[in-house]
Amino acid sequence: MTAGLRILWAAFLVACAAEFAFFAVVDPHDLAILGRPVEAGRMAIYTAGFFVFWCVGAASAALTRFLARDPT
Repeated sequence: MTAGLRILWAAFLVACAAEFAFFAVVDPHDLAILGRPVEAGRMAIYTAGFFVFWCVGAASAALTRFLARDPT
């Protein structure tokens, strides 16, 4: 498995856990962006949230891999 797929797989698992934890506490219709309520369906908000969590997880995993590499 290539490094990119390992990063994306780890980020996927983190996004699953983050999605579950975040939306267990926050109702999607209570969200607001820049003070304006989000006017989208629940499924659209869940999907957008999942991809945001996945991108954050991927960035974190990629940065960790970058910083952990051998400097030589």
